[in-house]
Amino acid sequence: INRDFDLMIGNYVTVNWKAVADTIDLMGGMDIEMSAAEGKAINQFIWEVIDATGIQSQKVSETGGLYHLDGVQTVTYARIRSVGKEDITRAERQRTVIRLMLEKAKDMNMATLSRIADTVLPGISTNLRLNDILSLLSFVGDYEIGLTATVPFEGYYINQEGGSYYVYCDTLVDNISMLHKILYDEKDYEPSTYVKELSKYITKDAKRHP
Repeated sequence: INRDFDLMIGNYVTVNWKAVADTIDLMGGMDIEMSAAEGKAINQFIWEVIDATGIQSQKVSETGGLYHLDGVQTVTYARIRSVGKEDITRAERQRTVIRLMLEKAKDMNMATLSRIADTVLPGISTNLRLNDILSLLSFVGDYEIGLTATVPFEGYYINQEGGSYYVYCDTLVDNISMLHKILYDEKDYEPSTYVKELSKYITKDAKRHP
């Protein structure tokens, strides 16, 4: 990510599906407004998440409306890209889940948050120490989600046709310049030579595989 986006990220946390599903179950599930099409998509792909996590779950209704989802159902919802603008809408769903998880975390005491952290740590890869994580949890009530965005940005991507459900940056150079403007308030950012060459490659590949 640092190389391809001209960033200097120092700390990181990555999680697997099971860690997310376990966390949501320990939080009591998530209430999410969904369309009938999203409910149908959950039922189509929920078995993949069940197999990957080893956590049992069940299908949801396909009527649309407000759903109370367990961990596996929520992860499946966050993975949907067959409804809406493919990867773009999937990223929006993932941000929705993160926002709802933060809201729930704010209403939990430190003992509960620490218990959740202990349970899901095996499914997390990070360069933060446990004490660092626990320290961050103690301030969870003060956290707010600021500006969010999807890369590639709206109007700066090309849909890959044929049912593969992913998008090409159009162009990567433009997307990186916009990203740096949002993250660092760097106006007219000039991407690195590497990014420029990578951008040319992506554009060429997009034309080869419409």
